[in-house]
Amino acid sequence: MAEIPSGKRSGAHRHLYDEIDLIVGGRGKVIVADKEYEFDTLDVLSIPVFQWHQYFNTGTEPLRIVRSIPVWLWRIWDCR
Repeated sequence: MAEIPSGKRSGAHRHLYDEIDLIVGGRGKVIVADKEYEFDTLDVLSIPVFQWHQYFNTGTEPLRIVRSIPVWLWRIWDCR
C-alpha cells in the first residue's frame, strides 16, 4: 500500500504495465499524460502502460492507495 501525507504528492513516474489502483483512504487527484482527474475513497483508477502519472493528496487525511500488479511481474519478483 502506498501512503501520501496530506498536502504532499508522489513523484512523477511510469510503469512497464497497466496499473489498477483502489483508493482505500483519503482523496486527491492524479495527473495522467497531462490530464487531471480527481478521486475519492473507494474510487478505482486505471493507469495505462508507460503513461507518466503523479498523485496529489488534496485532503486532510493520509491518501492510501492499494495497487494491483500483473501476474507476470509477481513471477519475476518471486512474490509469495
